[in-house]
Amino acid sequence: MNERDFFDERQETKRASFSCPNCRERADYEVRWLRRTRKAAPPRGANEQDRARFAKSRDYMVRVDDM
Repeated sequence: MNERDFFDERQETKRASFSCPNCRERADYEVRWLRRTRKAAPPRGANEQDRARFAKSRDYMVRVDDM
């Protein structure tokens, strides 16, 4: 099974403050994130190995710009 079968995906934006390493100037930017939250139950048709992967899975966030 694919990893997307275990998670619901939702895009979010968060403000982040970054500073330039050369001039040390600070600026705020909107950073896009993809929040993956685990579904309540494993998908239908999952075998024993898929159920074990689902039990170990956790919610996490991925930066959209890094994908």
